[in-house]
Parts: sequence; C-alpha cells; structure tokens
Amino acid sequence: MTLWSCCRRSSSGDFIQGHNEAHRPVHAWDLDAFAGAGGIHSTAVEMLTYLEANLHLERYTGSIAAAIRESQRLRADAAAGMQIALAWLYQT
Repeated sequence: MTLWSCCRRSSSGDFIQGHNEAHRPVHAWDLDAFAGAGGIHSTAVEMLTYLEANLHLERYTGSIAAAIRESQRLRADAAAGMQIALAWLYQT
C-alpha cells in the first residue's frame, strides 16, 4: 500500500468529495480521537489489497504476515457470542 495516510488529510487531491442524502457536498470526517474508526484514508484498490491480505494471510510472509496475524488475535469478549481483535469482531 503506497497511497494511504492515517489521521491527516492528503494534499494530493485523490479523495472524492462526500455528499449527504440531499446530494449536497459535506466535509470529510476528522476522527482524531477515534482514528482507528475512520482515520485511514486510502484508495479503493489499496483497501482491497488490505482486505485480501486479511482474508488470505497464507499468501504473505515476514513482518506483514506477523502484523496481520497479531491484529486478528482475539483479545476480549465484546458481546454475547462475539469476541474482538484489534480491528475485527468475530462471532464465537
């Protein structure tokens, strides 16, 4: 992934203007306190690469595989029948 940023607005102009239900332009969300809930800004292609890596970890090796494996490690109960990892909820 080469075109992503976290917690800051890109100056490259690659981001698409968001719109509300009335089709009027709206400002981008800045979630500084909750960066993990919306702080990653990336292209659709790179987010699909991220998704593929998480769904097919066996295709990756080295530090990236270790980091993804660690992000998927179950850490706590979240709700009835669910546990949480760093970025994922799992039905158990």
